[in-house]
This record gives sequence, structure tokens and C-alpha cells, in this order.
Amino acid sequence: MATLATYNVTSGRNGRLEQALRAMKVANVDVGVLTEAKLTKDIYTRFSSGYHVMATEAPSAQQGGVALFWRDSPTHQVEGQRTWGPNVVSFELVTGGLRYYVVGAYCPPSDPEASTTEDISAAFGAAKPGRQRILIGDVNAVVAEPRDARDDIVADCVAAMGLGDLGPHFRPRPGKGRWTYQQRRADGTKVQSTLDYVFGEDRRLVQSVRMVSPRLMETDHRMVVAHLRMRPSTSHRAYLNARKRFPYAPPVERVEGGAEAAADFGQLLENVVKPGPREARRNEWISPATWALVDRRASLRREGLMTSRELRQMNRQVRQSLNQDRRVRASKRAAECQNHMRNDRVIEAFAALSGWWREAASRPPRPSREDLVAMTAERRELYRKVPSPRGPIPTRVNFQVDDSVPDESEIRMAVNALKTRRAAGPSGMRAENLRGWAKLAEVARQDQSEFTRPEDRTEGDAAAAADMAPWEACVRIVQRAFRDGIVPDRLLWSTVVLLPKGDGGHRGIGLLEPLWKAISTLISRRLMKAISFHDFLHGFVEKRGTGTATLEAKLAHQLAARDQEPLYEVFLDLRKAYDALDRERTLMALKGYGVGDRILRLLSVYWEGARHVCRTGGYYGTPFRSERGVTQGDPVSPVIFNVVVDCVVRHWCQLVFPENTRVAENGLGYDVRGHTVLFYADDALLASRDANWLQTSFTTICDLFERVGLQTNASKTKVMIAVPRRLMGRELDSVHKRRIQGGDSHRERQRRRVECSECGLSLSAGSLAAHMRTRHGIYTTGERQDAEPPHRVMAHTWDVHFPKGGGRVACPYPGCPSSATTPGNMRKHFLVRHHWDLVRIPEEGGAPLPQCEKCGLQLPWTALNGVHPGSASCRKGEERKRQRKAIETLRRSNNVRFTAGDATLETVQEFRYLGRVLTKMDNDLPAATRQLQKARVRWARLARVLRQEDIQPSIASIFYKVIIQAVLLFGSETWDVSPSMLARFEGFHYRAACQMSGRRARRGRGNGGEWVYPPSREVRKAANLQLVSYYLGKRRARIAFDMENRPILRLCKDSQRMPGSRNRPYWWDQDLSAPEEEVWSDEDEGSEPSIAPSDDTPTQFTRDPRPVMQGLELEGFEQPAEGEQPTPSNIPWAHRARAGET
Repeated sequence: MATLATYNVTSGRNGRLEQALRAMKVANVDVGVLTEAKLTKDIYTRFSSGYHVMATEAPSAQQGGVALFWRDSPTHQVEGQRTWGPNVVSFELVTGGLRYYVVGAYCPPSDPEASTTEDISAAFGAAKPGRQRILIGDVNAVVAEPRDARDDIVADCVAAMGLGDLGPHFRPRPGKGRWTYQQRRADGTKVQSTLDYVFGEDRRLVQSVRMVSPRLMETDHRMVVAHLRMRPSTSHRAYLNARKRFPYAPPVERVEGGAEAAADFGQLLENVVKPGPREARRNEWISPATWALVDRRASLRREGLMTSRELRQMNRQVRQSLNQDRRVRASKRAAECQNHMRNDRVIEAFAALSGWWREAASRPPRPSREDLVAMTAERRELYRKVPSPRGPIPTRVNFQVDDSVPDESEIRMAVNALKTRRAAGPSGMRAENLRGWAKLAEVARQDQSEFTRPEDRTEGDAAAAADMAPWEACVRIVQRAFRDGIVPDRLLWSTVVLLPKGDGGHRGIGLLEPLWKAISTLISRRLMKAISFHDFLHGFVEKRGTGTATLEAKLAHQLAARDQEPLYEVFLDLRKAYDALDRERTLMALKGYGVGDRILRLLSVYWEGARHVCRTGGYYGTPFRSERGVTQGDPVSPVIFNVVVDCVVRHWCQLVFPENTRVAENGLGYDVRGHTVLFYADDALLASRDANWLQTSFTTICDLFERVGLQTNASKTKVMIAVPRRLMGRELDSVHKRRIQGGDSHRERQRRRVECSECGLSLSAGSLAAHMRTRHGIYTTGERQDAEPPHRVMAHTWDVHFPKGGGRVACPYPGCPSSATTPGNMRKHFLVRHHWDLVRIPEEGGAPLPQCEKCGLQLPWTALNGVHPGSASCRKGEERKRQRKAIETLRRSNNVRFTAGDATLETVQEFRYLGRVLTKMDNDLPAATRQLQKARVRWARLARVLRQEDIQPSIASIFYKVIIQAVLLFGSETWDVSPSMLARFEGFHYRAACQMSGRRARRGRGNGGEWVYPPSREVRKAANLQLVSYYLGKRRARIAFDMENRPILRLCKDSQRMPGSRNRPYWWDQDLSAPEEEVWSDEDEGSEPSIAPSDDTPTQFTRDPRPVMQGLELEGFEQPAEGEQPTPSNIPWAHRARAGET
């Protein structure tokens, strides 16, 4: 029997979701739907009180939203979870061969047309045949006796699906009734109605339906509980075992020599030690002493030899031992992370914490059998061979890749290069097994050489042979694969883990056998050693990576802005790049790059014999073959893809740079000022200041990629036109009028009340930009659209008459408030304000005066042929003319469009390239704000774990650097960090250090009782942290070292600011040298805080700040030894906040 429930919790925010789950646990509910959860973001508790949670995104924080919760059970399984809009969720409840299709819904009362019923109908339309359909939730309608049109719509929807209310079929408990909603009116009377239901098709599958008020949580609704009939647990266990078993099938026919390879691999499998049931259940970090206490407590309780007092004492001992084990575990993880951080291995440091702390994240739902069959069919269709058009791409390189049979030392190096702590292959073998066998064989050889007596040597030889047998089998398999092209059949099987993507699709990551990974690593090392990739490629190349690629894109932005020219950029996206690669063309490219016959044959054998099995949610699909593509997760796949891209890029350079043949060999060099080409695997950026060249070259490279099986994804390929932030051109008409005629001041205009276009909030105009940025994530571009009127083909001539007696004459241009006293001033006015038109003064002749070819000023012929050319006014006018031309070019650039085939590419204001945000106006504030928000969310989660684990400050700071700082400063090496941006980062950094060190603000006795924060230097010393500027400087210096010989950086440093451009700092203007680490001294300890605000002194606050820690008591505080001060290093986490006040 499974307990299904629906309950209106009125809100799941502010801890009410956790409270509701505790109430569900007390009520013994297995699976259910919480309606009106009001969860507006994808940040909520994913697991609490033994329940998994999946919630929809509510339309607002005041109404709507549902949350599905379930717990693991040996009798049933929840599969195929899916959301249908903000108020509907569906899932399958499986028990052996019996399956229920359940839809949970909430119909808001504010929707008079009950539009949620459309989502309910769509959800039931997706139900597979043979399922028992059930609808639960709060529909806010009386279905039995509809009261209005809205109730009729809901009742008709339920009737159309063939469902009926299951509640009336069961007798309610005496005195309880069938109502689910109760409202108290103003006169004190109670109104009860039924708004929550359990609808179903067959009431015989439901054992009972009850309306109850759960303990621990009360609302104006009652919970509806249904008990569903289940199949026996043995039937469900057989169902799960069938779906969780890898479907390996031995080959029907074996190739010649395959029996020996299979025997060697079978010998390896015999030496793979799989953990037993008891070892698998026990956590490794718990010490044997703690397990001994736990076993002793269990034994005494079974024998009944413990009193209640002895049981409490034993429980206390177990808790104390567990706390000590947690501290030891944290210390070991911190030491390992610190070692990785010293060697700049951030990814390995984060992986070292995976067993200690794991961020709550959405896991892929367990698919139904039909869904997994559809996913497998989709992958099979993806890997189906598609002929590539036209002929192969020619190669003109001279590389030679080592093709010899590897010796044992080379195989050992490849095995030792495998990453540990990774998922096992289909056979259960891990990289740790291979490395262990290699180490065991090495030790056995050393021990064998130490034996001197014959009898000892005989026994030693037998023991050494047994120890070296697995490793020798590995060596034979690898050498046989290179020499004869024979690979064991088990080595050809792989698991394709399907990870959900944001667009609704899946990304397939291959879990391969670790021995094949060793072979791939060996091939990859040989390719990387022999092949020098093109300068445009940044992926998997020494001293290049995502940082250098994004920085070059940013420098190209800034260099074009400094030259006052637009930069047209196309971000190329290839559809399923790794999965769609043409294998035949790939082998031809590898052969052209000097790869020998042995490696080509080995790759061909593996690709032709590979078997793949899809897995998602822990379930396996059916095996299938692939006819194209390379496996994501294979160590050699990125290098092979790089070779294909390199082949395409070199031939493309020959086509689009025919006059410069060196580009195909050495890159653009200093011609990078006009063009920028960046490739990182399948992420490409083509940029140029010439739009026509970019369109032609983009079309050419798309055609070349089609010849290797790669198609351009026009829907994801974006265009961005980078322009300078602002050029100082012609004065705005509004500003000019205000300067001449007067008007509101800048302060008055900033104080005007306006409404936000997103939320309708009324606020001052000066606060609108910050409100849009912080509340809605919308950033203004800062473009001046009306700075220059559009260009005219034909100039208009305006007549101006100046009276003989003199006086001020108004400008004849409509709407212009200016005037002039002399004809010369009028001509200068037209040159500055209306340069696209001419002015004719009858007193100077019948026709307009000629214009200077350099500056455009109208002057008599005598002046044009005399002193005017080359004068200061002419040079100034010439510069103004150049600025006008630049502004006109920038304006026209916004209308340029690019195409991919018949599709017009979308032009965007910002683009996330390789994880970094690039904006049209070269503004790093959006990227910095997003990283700060992510760091705040992650720190809120980590701080709770640190408090629960009672972590010391020195260890907590290491975890902070690995988990939080990696998010906070992601991509910061390419930012232009402003003082205000740095201050926001330092503020977050300081508050985190306060929490880790136990320092907190306190209200001073003098100066009006201002809140005083402890000195920044003292807090950072206690937490062993440097300033954020130090970590920023280290990242910037590291990438500057990698970029020191890149031509674009040299061009940027040698460039000069042109007149009319903003005097803004550029990336290369920052300090690119390595910063000096702040050294702590004994004098910093115990320094008294001052009220004067500075870096090393606290800051005053006139209002009560948010406390660093709340709800912490001082009971059980362990006093330090005699003569020792209560510093944060010897104060537990749970007591540091209070101790900081003493």
C-alpha cells in the first residue's frame, strides 16, 4: 500500500516547505503534492525529512505553484516527473507491473476562466497506455455541485477525462465530514466546502480516502490522503533489478586472437574487488572506534542489558566520537585541497570536496520505460551515418605521429595520468584498479630483486608472479591492440549518461572502460607531442584556454572601441559537434596529419565495434551502435576534434586570406587589429571590422564544416556588434535647448518620479537604472541614439539675412534656439549643429560659399586658398568631421544583418562565450553582479554546513576558497574592475570572513551608540584570508603571463586614445604584475577597533546591521588553557559569534 496525499500549505517560503515535509513524515505519506507552494525560483530544499522535492516556478510570490515530494520505498518508485506550466506537475507511480499516472494541480481562484485546465488536459494527453490515471490537488471548485461558470469548466474538464471523485466512495470518520476548506466569516460563522480532491478511474485500486489535519502544520485546508493498492515487493524488486542491470551481451562471433584478449580482460575482472553489502553501507570517514561503539550499543540493546541512563551515556559517546571523526575528515580534505590550490589545480581541489560537501542540485528524473526507449531511439538516430557533401578537405601540413607499439613504461605513464574518483566503467573496473596493479607490479619487482637465497627466490618468484599478473595482462591487452588491432569485446562497451540541458534536450557523456581510457590517453599524448595546432585554436593547447580566448575577444572589443570603429562578431554554434563528426573524413584528416596505420586501425576497430547503452536516473536502456561522432568523455576525443578543426581552419585561411599565405601557418600576427578568429573545441568566434568580409568568410567556414559532417545551428548562432560606449560628438538637441533657453537642472530631472516598465514600481529617475540592474537583471547600454541625425544624400540650403545695422539673427533651422550676430558665426554654427546642410547669406553673394575639403566650413575662396588650410580651426574642424563620420559608421552598424544559409542570425546585446559574459558596450558589471549573486547563494548553503560540522576558521577558509571564491571570481581575470565593483566584492568577502572567524559587529558605548565592525585586517588574519584584490591580481597576472607574446596585447598597449573617445581605463591599464601577499604579524593580534572608517578599522553604521550569526547559545563553551586567549582558532564554530563580543 502506498500513501498518496495532496495538501494546500498556503506557502512554501521561509522554511514552511521544510515544516510541511516534517508534517508529511509524521503522517507517513509516501508521495504527494503540496499546492500553493509559491516558490518563484529554482532555489529550494531538494531533500528534507527523507523526501525528494521537485517544485514548479510559481507565477508570483503571492499565489500559485505546486511542489511534488516523494521518498524511496521498496514497494514503489516515482518516475517521469515533469512540470506543465506553473501549477501542474505529473509523474508515474510504479509498483512492479502496476503503474499509476498521477497529475497534481492547483487552479488559482483569481483565474475566472480556469486556464490551468488546459495544462491539466495536456498533462493527461501525455499519459502512456495502460496507466491508471489519477488527478489530485486543489482545484478551488465544487465539482459535485458547480456554483458558477468557473466550476463548470473544472467539472467538464474532469468529466472529459473520465475521472470521478473517489472521496464519496469511502465513509468519513465520525464527526469529521468531507470538507477540505474552512473559512471564518466576519460574523463568526464557519463556511466549509470541498476544494481538494483525489480523482481516479477505478476506485477498486484505492483502499481508502480520508480528509485529515496533519500535525506540526495547520492551514485553512485539510489534507486529502488516499491509500493505493500496490503489487508485492518481490515483483517491484524484480522490476528495479531489470532496469538497473547493465545489458551486456557477449559477442556471437570472435575475431582471430579475440579469445586471448577476452581471457586477459577476464583475468582483470577477477582481480576487481567489489565492496560487499556491509562495506558499501558504511561511510569511510567514520573511524573503526566509532563503528565499534555503534556495534556495541546495538548488541547491548538487542540483549536488553542497558538501562535508559546507560543508553543516554552511550549515545553521548557515539555523538562525541562522530564529531571527532567529522573534524578529522574536514582536516584531511582541507590539507588535500590546499595542496591542489598551491599547484593551481582548482578543479581537482573542488573534486576533493565532493565526498564531504555536495551542493543541492536538480537530479535528472527517473524515466519511464517508454521515455527511455524514446531517448535511446533519439541517440540512435543522432549517431546514424549521414553522407558529407563534396570531397574531403585537403591537408598541407608536415607532422609525424609516433605509431610504434608502446612499451611498458609508456603504458604506465598513461595509466598514472588517469583521473581517479571517477565513475566506473560498465564492467565495474575503475582507474584506481589499474593504478593499483601498476604499483603492485613495481613493488613486486623490487622485492624480487632483494631475495638472495635460492629458496627465498623461489617463493618470491611465485608471489611476485601473482602480484604482477593483472598488470602484465593490462600490458598485453594494450600492446595487442596496437600491434594487431584486437580489442577485447568488453572494452568496446560504454555507458552514455544523459544529462538534461536547458533547451529540453540531453547531453550524452560516455563512461568508458578505464583500460580504453589508458589507450586513448596514450594516443592523445602522442598526437599532442607531434602536432602544433594553429594559432586560432585555444582548446587543449599549452598556455592557451578559455581565459586566453575570452581575453582576446575582450581586447578586440576594446581595441576597436579605441579606434572608434564597430566590431562585428559571429558566435558560431555547431549542432551536436562531437556526436555528428564524420568518421571517414576524420580518419582522412588524421592520416594527413601524420597519424600512422596502427593508430588509424585501432580507432577504426573501436568505432566500428563500439556498443552504447543510455543511462539516466539510474536506469539502463537497450544497446545500440554508432556510425558517426566521437564519444564525449573519451580522452582522445578533444584532440581528434582539434585536429579536424585545425584542418578546416588552415584550409579556410587559404580561401579567405589568399594574399597572405602565412596566415594558414602562423595566424594573423599583427593583422589581428582588423580580424579576430577564436576556436575552443566547438565554440567559435569570428570577428571583423569589415561586415562584408565577415559574411563571406562565415559562409565559407560553414561550408567547410559541412564537409566533415558538422552543421551550423542557426538558432544558437548569434551576432553581436560591439561599439564604443560613447563618443563625444554633436551635442544633444535637448541639452542644447536647455543650455540656451534654460530648464530643469540635472538634479531635478533625476528626482522626477517614473515607473518601472517591468514591475510598475514608482521611483526616482536617478534610481531606475540601479533598480533595473539589481531587481530585473537588465542593464542599460548607454548608447546615444539621437547624438547625430541620419545622413542625408542631398544637402538643404537655408537662407539667412543679416541687417545692415547688425543685431542677433535666429537660426533658420526648425526647432534650433541658437542665433548669431555675424555671418561667420552663423557658418560656424551650421558646421557644428547642422553640418549636413548649407547656409546662404545673400549679402555674401547669390550662391552658398564653398566648403573646405578638410573641415567642411563655408569660406570665401580667398580664405580657402590662403591661411585657413592647416590652421588650428581647420584642424579642429577636421577632427570633428572625422568624429561625425565615426558616429555615422557606428549608427549604420546597428542595421547590419548576417545570415546562415536562408536564416537571418539574431543580433544580441550580450553573449556568454565560454562561460564569460561579453557585452556590446564592453561592460563587465553584468558578469560581476551575476557571479556575486551566485556566490551569495552558495555561501548561504556552505555556511550552514560549516556551522553544523563545527569547522575551525583555518579549515573553513580553505573550503571558502575552493567552493565560494572559485564562483565569486570566475572570469574575473578578464574584467575591468572598477573601485565600486571591487568594494562590493570586498564587502562580501569581509562578511564571510566575519562568519568564519566569529568576529561580529557590536554597538559602541560612545558616539551615539553606532554599530562598530571589527577591523578588516584582524578579521582576515583570523580567517587566514587576503583581500579580494590580491586574488584578483593573481588571476590577472597569471593570464597576463600567458598573453605576453600575443600580438593583440602588444597592439593594445601601443594604441593611443583618439580625440572624442571617453577617457576610460582599459584592461591593459590595470596592474598586471603578481601582487604581494599580506604578511601577518603578532602585533595584529588583539588590536582594539577604532571608529574611524578605513581598511584596517571598522566601519560605522547608524542602524542595526544584519547579525552575522543568530540563535547561538554559550552553553558548553570550552575554556582555553591557562594563559591562553580565547582566539577563534580554539573556539568551536557554534560559539564564536558570542565569544567575539567578550
